[in-house]
Amino acid sequence: MEFKKHSGLISSIHLKYVKTGKLDKKSGKDLNWLFHMRGIADYGITVHVDEKDAKKTVEVAQAFFDTAKQIIPA
Repeated sequence: MEFKKHSGLISSIHLKYVKTGKLDKKSGKDLNWLFHMRGIADYGITVHVDEKDAKKTVEVAQAFFDTAKQIIPA
């Protein structure tokens, strides 16, 4: 599978894993939040990621990655 945009990949994960119950809804919400934080980090002009949110982002990303490794084939 190939995607031209991050949003396409995220939509695919929601369709194939979250909606089918292979990935829990919290993980799907975490993925959306991580994408939102990435947007702020890359493009935020008036909004910036503070240290607390940056640390939370790393923790959430690691938890999502660990969960995804268990259900998505390599």
